[in-house]
Amino acid sequence: MGGFGQGIEVLGFGYQMQLAGAKSTLSSLWSVSDGGTQVLMDSFYNSFAQRKDGIVSLKEAQVAMIRQGDNLSPSRKRGFEALRSGLPAKVQGKLHHPFYWSPFIVIVNQF
Repeated sequence: MGGFGQGIEVLGFGYQMQLAGAKSTLSSLWSVSDGGTQVLMDSFYNSFAQRKDGIVSLKEAQVAMIRQGDNLSPSRKRGFEALRSGLPAKVQGKLHHPFYWSPFIVIVNQF
């Protein structure tokens, strides 16, 4: 989108966001499930609102997917269950599978 430059455009979205001043970037290199991503992101942003640490928040959200919300507080588990129950039946019971939680990484700006 930025046109031709000095070749830094090949470094990717996370790098470009860091150059723009973002403290961290959450991204994926693969295609992802919309429903699974919705559950993961809800858990991530609930954790991030409290901790302000993207790495810890992503880990907590991923563990929530693996443990089907058992690591969450009762109120957050209810939200997790509500989102999960709205997914197609074939997805609801599979959120523990790495396909739904492993594609995401947090890139932290150390500058």
